[in-house]
Amino acid sequence: MAGVDFSNRKSAEAWFEEQSIETCCALSSRAALRVCANISAIKGDAGNTLALAVLRALLISAGRGLGPPADISWRKFAHSAARSAAFSAARSAAQSAIRSAFSAAFAAARYSNDPDSATFAAQSTVHSALSADSALSAFSAIFWDAEQPHEALRSKPVWAGADVPPAIAETHQSFLAFLRADPAWAFWLQFYEGIWTGTFTNWPLAMEVIQIDHDEWEHEDGHKHIAGLIAGIEARLVIEDLPQVEEVFATDSGLYDVRSTATDPVVLIDSIASRVRFAFDLAVSSNSCDLDELSTAATLLRHALDNCLGDPNGFEQWLRQASSLITDGLARGEFSHHATLDVLVATLNEIGLQLRADHPDVAAAAMSRTNRAVQELSDKRRLEGAQLIEDLRDEGTTGRLQTELGLSARVARDGSSALATADAFKQAGNRAGKVSLAERIKLAESSSPMAGLKITMRAESLVRYVLDLISGGGV
Repeated sequence: MAGVDFSNRKSAEAWFEEQSIETCCALSSRAALRVCANISAIKGDAGNTLALAVLRALLISAGRGLGPPADISWRKFAHSAARSAAFSAARSAAQSAIRSAFSAAFAAARYSNDPDSATFAAQSTVHSALSADSALSAFSAIFWDAEQPHEALRSKPVWAGADVPPAIAETHQSFLAFLRADPAWAFWLQFYEGIWTGTFTNWPLAMEVIQIDHDEWEHEDGHKHIAGLIAGIEARLVIEDLPQVEEVFATDSGLYDVRSTATDPVVLIDSIASRVRFAFDLAVSSNSCDLDELSTAATLLRHALDNCLGDPNGFEQWLRQASSLITDGLARGEFSHHATLDVLVATLNEIGLQLRADHPDVAAAAMSRTNRAVQELSDKRRLEGAQLIEDLRDEGTTGRLQTELGLSARVARDGSSALATADAFKQAGNRAGKVSLAERIKLAESSSPMAGLKITMRAESLVRYVLDLISGGGV
């Protein structure tokens, strides 16, 4: 390391030639991110277009250099991002500001070492640094990065090796304000600020965003269109990456059916805790819904996850209270509506119903409460619940799920056994929660705002009914 001089092109290239592609991408993306905030000087639609192109380029380079190993066609996506960045640059007055981001994307496009691109990214950062003092700090930061294992850089602030120059600190704050002003930039705010501070961890989502098709990035709605796609990806990860005990699934016809998996109580609690933790962390890290670790709801969720896994009834109680606090907070405007918070609330409601249906200890306590509520339920209200079950059965189900929802509706209509009626409502509500969550994912990924709306409404109406019944408000 003592012999490299990053201010000298030949010296820098000679050093980069000896490094892995991951090291080249790690250094070039961090170098570019130090000054990419210069693009905040460009306002309006041009600024939005430029910001999306630059941040996408940086995401790909950072993903290759700082993220975990992934089976991604880096060349394909990086070339696409580089073309978009170059086109945006050609239409913008901020040439120097995007030059380093372009080079970072180009470096990520190579399967083998590309010392020319990595060197250009590093030196363009210095050229964009706005002053001689800033340039000196930029060189110091690059040199410090070069002394670290590239894997360690993912948890290090981008200016760990030097003081942030005042001019760059000012543009950084301006860029943060720009990203925070529009919820459609939520993921990019999380990424940019997380890499800047060395705290970005949402690589599963980042790797999915990297693989969004080129044509989607060219959509006329720009970053807002991409934000919709990201919301769909976030919701899909909740379902695809986490286990469920009783799986409700969409058939080829688009209708829903059900199949059973293991229901061991310990496995159930572990799987549910994983799902809650995933959805909770997703909402807190989004920076877009105003749910933070200091809020009462977040404190209850953290307590449930950290201290109550051995007490299923206590676990279910704290999750139920947290869900109520978030729902009420949304109604009062204390929290902002955002896809990640909707997913969290839906997850809490769905797993609450699942716990009451599938875990023997929780089911016993819930059955006692629900049985009392059903005994006090008026015939009119009970028949309303039966109709909600039938509506979901007729609108969106097939096979075993359709048959068993029909039986649950029949038991609820009969009403002669409070115990059987309570169990029918609990089981139907549990399944409706899973259909509701799956439909919201499909809706987020669809280009049609009306896609699956009827099934969603049927499922959510039944979920609200059963939750109200279990909480004692269903009479």
